[in-house]
Amino acid sequence: ADRYGLRVIYDAAHAFETEIDGRGIGTFGDISMFSFHSTKLFHTLEGGALTFNDPNLKTRIDLLKNFGIKNQEEVILPGINGKLNEVQAAIGLINLRYIEIEREKRHRIAETYKKHLAGIPGIKIFEIPIGVRNSYQYFVIRISSEFRLSRDQVHDELKKFNVITRKYFYPLCSDYSCYRHLPSSSLENLPVSHKIVKEVLCMPMYGSLGIDEVEKICEIIRGV
Repeated sequence: ADRYGLRVIYDAAHAFETEIDGRGIGTFGDISMFSFHSTKLFHTLEGGALTFNDPNLKTRIDLLKNFGIKNQEEVILPGINGKLNEVQAAIGLINLRYIEIEREKRHRIAETYKKHLAGIPGIKIFEIPIGVRNSYQYFVIRISSEFRLSRDQVHDELKKFNVITRKYFYPLCSDYSCYRHLPSSSLENLPVSHKIVKEVLCMPMYGSLGIDEVEKICEIIRGV
């Protein structure tokens, strides 16, 4: 990016609390975007945040999130209502008190999944690289053709037991009707994405999920 003078904008929607070698993920790139949707580790019911190092961006972003209003008499560019309201901000401040507790609960859940799913042929568990502090927003497995059922079949079998998993990120954005006609969306251009999107499955992950429930989920997978 530096070589070609490109701006780098990170989609860090799921990465709140993630660090690399002690450095917060929001300090990488020109802008990082975090989601504060109610499904996230940290949330304000709805909303989000942008982090950036360039102070010159602040003025423009402040204008964009407030209809382009400069002062009581001037609107100097098109904008939106992108402000976090007071109630959302208050909820966020309260949730900050419990984020480490929630993260530690998710850590224990992730370790339980790893313990019971490790070694199953056709199921790959992602290892966290050294130096990375994981938010444990999700616990993801890959189900390859070596497993006796496909990812979709495992998803459907678990659903029979009221275990709701997610085929993340499926379908690919390139398969949406508004994009699939583009040359960049061709299968030949995205062979790895098309392979991975058929294998990834997000397991249930939330702090109040009991360890016994996690063990039961793993037992179902082993038995299908």
